[in-house]
Amino acid sequence: MDFLNIETVADLKKCGELEDLVDALLKIVSPFKIEASSYEELLPYVQSLRNFRYDDFFISKEAKLIFAILYVETEKRADLLGITEDLYESLSAAKEWFSSIMKTIHPDKCDHPEATKASSELNKIYKRMRKHGK
Repeated sequence: MDFLNIETVADLKKCGELEDLVDALLKIVSPFKIEASSYEELLPYVQSLRNFRYDDFFISKEAKLIFAILYVETEKRADLLGITEDLYESLSAAKEWFSSIMKTIHPDKCDHPEATKASSELNKIYKRMRKHGK
């Protein structure tokens, strides 16, 4: 889910049930608290994500990487994960990038509750890079 592109209550409603959205947002902003009993009350929390510097916002490097892998899409995801064109052009560069991130988020080394899911998604990203690499 790309919270950074949500601008209206209608956008929020398209993303899912209020309770599920609050839960997803709480995983991102922990230990901060979110009190919202309607989409209208949740929208300012979502919009405030745009004003945070990511490095100051996350409680750990692992949390930042897992958030980027699972909840951010398109160019913002690429920025957060350090994905550049050369990773799609060079198999060795892609492998080095993949190994670096996987060492950080692998479920055997990372106790984040979504480490397994993020590792799976990272594998998919890496597979796409290898498909295009030389």
